[in-house]
Amino acid sequence: MQGLELLNTRKEGTGESVLSQEHILSRSDLELATDRKIRAISRLAYDHNPFLHRLFDSAGMNPHADVSGKSDLLKAYKKGVRTTGADVEKLYADYAPELPTIEIWSSGSSSKSKKILVSRDALIRSSRGQERRDRASGIQDGQRVLRFSAEAPHATSISSVPALFHGSPKVRTLAFHLPSLYKNVSKAEKERIARSYIDMIYEFNPDHVRGGVFAVYKFARWLVSYGLDIEKLSVKSVHLGGDPTTEEERKAIGKLWNAEPFDSYSSSEVNLVSYECHSHSGMHINESDIFVATVDPESGDDVGGNKMGRDLCTPLYEDGEMPATFFLNYSHGDNIAILEDTCPCGEISMLSTHPTRDTRKKLITGFGLDIKEQPSIVRRAARKIGRSLN
Repeated sequence: MQGLELLNTRKEGTGESVLSQEHILSRSDLELATDRKIRAISRLAYDHNPFLHRLFDSAGMNPHADVSGKSDLLKAYKKGVRTTGADVEKLYADYAPELPTIEIWSSGSSSKSKKILVSRDALIRSSRGQERRDRASGIQDGQRVLRFSAEAPHATSISSVPALFHGSPKVRTLAFHLPSLYKNVSKAEKERIARSYIDMIYEFNPDHVRGGVFAVYKFARWLVSYGLDIEKLSVKSVHLGGDPTTEEERKAIGKLWNAEPFDSYSSSEVNLVSYECHSHSGMHINESDIFVATVDPESGDDVGGNKMGRDLCTPLYEDGEMPATFFLNYSHGDNIAILEDTCPCGEISMLSTHPTRDTRKKLITGFGLDIKEQPSIVRRAARKIGRSLN
């Protein structure tokens, strides 16, 4: 099988930082690199995933002859080569059983929890993106990061771990899993749990805090109600990850932690999409590792710069790298605009707006949880924790 041949001949990744190489790239170099990676990943997906192979055939396209870069991939989208959260189980590589993989679960942008197979190359790619995000927001070697996450096997617990060992700022990390507090937990037990968290936070004294909106706001407020005094800490920044947030949410979280808030947009499927720097002039698109476009959801047309459209993401890999799950022309169902302005920080990556999501909201202390006909396991768990914390 060709997959096994690729496995035996591909170059081993070092996991070393690639930032120094990226900083010397020109915009034209980055564009050429993106097209090269699009050719590589579209051809690999065509050869090793029956579902995407059929989609390309139905579109009358063969990536080996008909996909040279970004414009061709967008043409393929208009012709039906597109993927969503409902397709994940169809997107595994046929060589995945031959690779060492990690299985993670995520609610993502659909109502059904999804299993995603993650290869070593995908983990290294994830680490590179996290390094860019962390350094852009001022996290430095030797500092301390307090991280909130769900329990394994959910993605937030697993996908960020490799960043601790592959090129990210050399930081000390205190990783918290949010507790499951059910109705029968006594008041004394809740206080004991809260105090154990508070004591560890005081001892650790983080420079930065990272987590989802629920964790860094709702859970932090719960700890404050049991005596956590954030003024005693030296937190410089608070970092939000995952689903779209509003400006109101980001300001409230920054005020709660008495720190500068930084937003990032990511998912278990495609990992890091975009992130903020100190300029807060928009979201830097993680272009070295992902191609992001905005399309009209009805016509499929590329909407161009400075216009809102539906997100379209394709994780990028070099020739010889092997993801275990393919996400070509993948949409989270969110809305963004790719900006024509450049960032004052000097980075060459394109900027986008903060994403927004077209779902009804039920406000809980100013923050929304998506209301869907079939709430995912993760959403139901979040609501259960929320009721327990009240």
